[in-house]
Amino acid sequence: MRWAGILTLVALSAVGFGRVAPADEGLHLDLGLASEGFADEGLLCGPRKATLYGKFWPRGVPKSAGFFYDHECMPPAQQVWDEGLDSGIRHAGGANLTFPWRHPAGIPDGSNVKTIERIHLPGAIEWWRSVRSDGTFARFRWEYPAGTRADELLLVTDPDGYDHTSIVRSKLKRASGAWSGQSYQPWPTEASFVAEFGKHFHSTPLARTVIDSGHERNAFSVAANGALLPVVPRDVLASTLDAAEFLPTKGTEWLPGIAAPTARSFSVVPIGYFGSHTPTNNQACMRCHQDAGKVVNEPGEAEWRLRGDDGIFSFHIFEPSSVGTTTPRLNLRLVAAGLLKHKKGMP
Repeated sequence: MRWAGILTLVALSAVGFGRVAPADEGLHLDLGLASEGFADEGLLCGPRKATLYGKFWPRGVPKSAGFFYDHECMPPAQQVWDEGLDSGIRHAGGANLTFPWRHPAGIPDGSNVKTIERIHLPGAIEWWRSVRSDGTFARFRWEYPAGTRADELLLVTDPDGYDHTSIVRSKLKRASGAWSGQSYQPWPTEASFVAEFGKHFHSTPLARTVIDSGHERNAFSVAANGALLPVVPRDVLASTLDAAEFLPTKGTEWLPGIAAPTARSFSVVPIGYFGSHTPTNNQACMRCHQDAGKVVNEPGEAEWRLRGDDGIFSFHIFEPSSVGTTTPRLNLRLVAAGLLKHKKGMP
């Protein structure tokens, strides 16, 4: 799939998608009118973006009715309510800009990655006001209904500036309130990779490494073995990746004792990827996501309050224009769609 054009989005850090031309070509993508069926998908980001984002959905990944969102229609936001008249909804900073909460799991700074987010809501998100033990307001809280599905598409940018879906991560909220994670990739094992690209394309084992956030508490520190992917010719890799069927990877290892490979150049995983340290299982998924909306590492809401709530960092209930202000407002589109309601019996 090749898309010639430029679409600059606050959501993704630079140029184009799903194969979008690099900036020096000076092209523009004409999406035309959104086709019927994208209305729900464009609830937050609009039908034109939903049409574009939908083209990155790979074969083999289940897709429930839902809608896409990005950093423009859902600006990353943290709540700060301990600073008097200056309290409010802030653009995410502090701990939100540090490892392991800054990027999707396994993604280092400077990698060739962009993300697209999508959420399926089978019912309304319920919100309420949380209060401290002394009766003062603490923050807004919310929880997603059972059956909510959150999807994250990781796109890798090739040397020519085109983007390709390489990994899809999904998590489903169970009736118990727990989240169950799954990940999809086209070649989850070395054997499947070699079967696709040839017997000369084996990975190279890497020495065991430790990834450590360095925090005194809420720390992330994991040791894991790794493997380096071989370099596949760009044109072969790009066309094969775009046409591939994605397979579930939960419980699958690249090689025995190695959860996932890494790459030093354009490949089927992001550059510098440390997925070997964050395998696809419920425990690894929620290791960081359980902290959504909480104060971590050090006291003080302004510095260490994480964005999000109820296990999802990237989503919140606030109107985009109220992020960065002292006057929070609920997301008007979610309210109008009946997908955001006050929780009965709560403040």
